[in-house]
Amino acid sequence: MKSGYVNNMMKISTKTVGVLVVLALLFTISYANAEEWPLKRRIDLSSGFGDYRGNRFHAGVDLRTGGKVGAPVFSPVNGYIWRVRMSYDGYGKGVYVKGYDGRIFVFGHLSALAGRIQREVREAQHDARRYYVDLSFPQNAIPVKAGEQIGLSGQTGSGAPHLHFEVRSADNKPLNPLANGFTLSDKVHPTFETLVLQLTDDHSLTDDGTRTVSLPAHKLKRPGQYTVDSVICMDSPFGILTHCFDQMKAGGMRQSIYRLTLSIDEKPYYESVFDRLDFSYGRSAQLEFDQVCAADGNKRVRRLYHRAGNAYPGSKALNDHDGLVGEDAYLKFGRHRGLIVAEDIYGNTSQLRFQFFWSPPGGAYVLDTLLPVQESSLAFDAFFRPAEGVETAGLDSVWVESYDGTEWIRGNVAHLEDGWLKVRREDSRSWRLVAAIDGVRVANGTWPSGELRKASSEVDFDISPGGVIVSTESPATFVSLLSETFGIETPIARAEVFDDRVHAFVAPSSGLTYISDGFLLAAVGYNKAESLVVDDRLTIRTGRAGFHEPRFISAEKVELPGRTNPMPISSVYRILPEAFVTRDNFEISLTLDSATEKAGLCWWDEKEKNWVWINQDSLDSYTARAESQGGGLFAAVVDDDRPRVSKLNIREGMTVTNLKPNVRFLLEDTLSGIADDQSIDVHINDIWLIPEWDFENHQCVARLYEPLEPGPCVLTVKVTDRAGNKTELERRFTVTGKRSKKSGGN
Repeated sequence: MKSGYVNNMMKISTKTVGVLVVLALLFTISYANAEEWPLKRRIDLSSGFGDYRGNRFHAGVDLRTGGKVGAPVFSPVNGYIWRVRMSYDGYGKGVYVKGYDGRIFVFGHLSALAGRIQREVREAQHDARRYYVDLSFPQNAIPVKAGEQIGLSGQTGSGAPHLHFEVRSADNKPLNPLANGFTLSDKVHPTFETLVLQLTDDHSLTDDGTRTVSLPAHKLKRPGQYTVDSVICMDSPFGILTHCFDQMKAGGMRQSIYRLTLSIDEKPYYESVFDRLDFSYGRSAQLEFDQVCAADGNKRVRRLYHRAGNAYPGSKALNDHDGLVGEDAYLKFGRHRGLIVAEDIYGNTSQLRFQFFWSPPGGAYVLDTLLPVQESSLAFDAFFRPAEGVETAGLDSVWVESYDGTEWIRGNVAHLEDGWLKVRREDSRSWRLVAAIDGVRVANGTWPSGELRKASSEVDFDISPGGVIVSTESPATFVSLLSETFGIETPIARAEVFDDRVHAFVAPSSGLTYISDGFLLAAVGYNKAESLVVDDRLTIRTGRAGFHEPRFISAEKVELPGRTNPMPISSVYRILPEAFVTRDNFEISLTLDSATEKAGLCWWDEKEKNWVWINQDSLDSYTARAESQGGGLFAAVVDDDRPRVSKLNIREGMTVTNLKPNVRFLLEDTLSGIADDQSIDVHINDIWLIPEWDFENHQCVARLYEPLEPGPCVLTVKVTDRAGNKTELERRFTVTGKRSKKSGGN
């Protein structure tokens, strides 16, 4: 009995051991994958690889740390410390580990560095008398093993508490970590929200007088399937954009989609993959994403056609026309199908299906002849011939619409032989020919009247991508404006009537400039050096090198809406558009009535309701200068306020028992700001302390490199802002080597 019991137990144990071995292997594999990440916790991303960051792509991923500072950060590989960079902005405390396979791993925003790394940095800072250091180390000078702690997560530099993590190739090119060994659990399909059609020719407008059409995407019951219900007619070349995003978990943080592909009628048109980057691509992020939407807070609108200047090789046209629709000869009159496929690294896909109706330029019918009617000086007959393909496109009906000053009134047309049409006009009202084909409205353009409402010189400009939309209440004014100012010989053929006004789109061409009542509109990007002057005060200097392609810029003197604190000492000027793509910053200079060393050129932040100091040069001959990459409101503002130092932990007359006391205080500046570490000077006696400042929460900690000698000490704190305002504090205290009941530690 005993023997049988033992044998049964041995059988059970053998089976159990087998199961345990399998489970152990699975656990080991799972844990090993988790160990590759630099945080030993559940990995959750707050930002993804390739996300929009203004003038650049996000070169890594951001790992959430629960809103807290101090999570241990570990090396994912065997290697050595290759570089350490310390600054107040950017990555803050950044550590670079180089693996023995050549790859480089970057860890940003750390709050503390591990033992020897910290000692090497402190010594370098002390020797240079700078907090800002950028140190490179030879191979194995500071070796690290996989799983060895290299620091603690934090929020140094910019942003809330998190760990910025990058994987780079041996030649220092950022790689997508999720495609290079760092895996996550992800079963969520990408999301589509909007489809955008953007006109790209040099003259066309949509039916509502703009250059873009935005259509909502509707989610279907089947996971990952989306559709656009509306079918619109397009008769000019256009590019496609989409508002889309990816998530690692339902309700999680949104990131850019790994792969997007566009096809029309099952023919490949464009592909964009966020796999690897190069820092030289720089501002190509402005061309991959829609810059205007990003400026408004929507940083998820991706472009699926190529724009001039986009150097990012991960996006490419798959047709011969930069991914544009309507340039292909095969695209025939009628209905067409479009498909955008979004895919994440783990194979989760979503599909957005849409349709559009393609009409030849000019619409379903082409104006052939205008013949006057004898009995009336106003009446005439307009004869239209059908465009190629109309007969087989499924024509539903055709009619004429006349504008009565408030709305469009529908009327009939006469049908002639061979599909021709005749329209009789007996008044001077604006009119247009409209057809419904396969249920889709196809307009033929508008013929404006001689007088819409009244003769008026009022002209409005709306700068859009690729040109400017001009509108006026009077066709006569419109014709004069376009022909005399912009040099367009037949502007009326490009005009449309919307909302009781005449509109037209004008593409930039060399020499186009419009000046009226202090308002300046000019085409830039043609000449090597270009200078725009407004009101004899504001000057914009740019040139061909500053833009990927020519564009319009406007500038004018305006009234500031309401009072601000502080108030400008100059007039306020508006430069438009507020957001646009540039290859390089352009210079703005403003001439003042009197010189002051504490004035700088500022930009008005409408969202935060405050002035932002952008001045980069001191005043020179009563002129404030700065560089900008966009428009908005600009003015010269004086900064008379000294930096504010408060909550200094070293008080006058106190006794400190720590021979290496840290000096802590809050540092704030209202306008011009603190330039860098050289603007903060902290000394105890003649000994310099290393100043570490967090500009977002205003906390400053200055640390000693070596212990103090016991005895009386003098602490001095000196801070200078960009405008030259200085704050200096002095505190006398005593340092002892032991703790007593009468003196507290620091």
